[in-house]
Amino acid sequence: RQTGRFHYAESLAPEVEEERVPRMIVQPLIENAVKHAFENAEHPEIRVTWQREERFMRIIVADNGCGMGPEELRRLNDSLNSSSLLQGKTEEAGVGLPNIHKRLRLRYGEKWGVRIESAPGQGTRVVLELPLQKYALTSEQEKEKQSHA
Repeated sequence: RQTGRFHYAESLAPEVEEERVPRMIVQPLIENAVKHAFENAEHPEIRVTWQREERFMRIIVADNGCGMGPEELRRLNDSLNSSSLLQGKTEEAGVGLPNIHKRLRLRYGEKWGVRIESAPGQGTRVVLELPLQKYALTSEQEKEKQSHA
């Protein structure tokens, strides 16, 4: 476990400065990186990037830590999208990632949430995607819209 210092950098696109995001969706990701990524890193770094796409915002929490192998990465992403997530029973992803993923999906719909990208020795990127405020429908509004289509 990393007990020393790490470098933190944040990049915020001007187009998302006024956007609102649910509470406690980025901090747990930074804590995960500090806890899991930097076992043997010489120059540990965490970078948070806030980007605007056409109708949504992408938040990326990236580290330059040890990364994950393909099998571990697949299990982790699968656990985020499994039915056990909805029942609060995923062990593979711990507590923070499933909580964030579930909250984003409940608030904005199934299209939104968390995706993890990683490779051994290359670090990990946790990508959150959520609609921009002016395009956001709550999951209830989305269901209502689909029932009238």
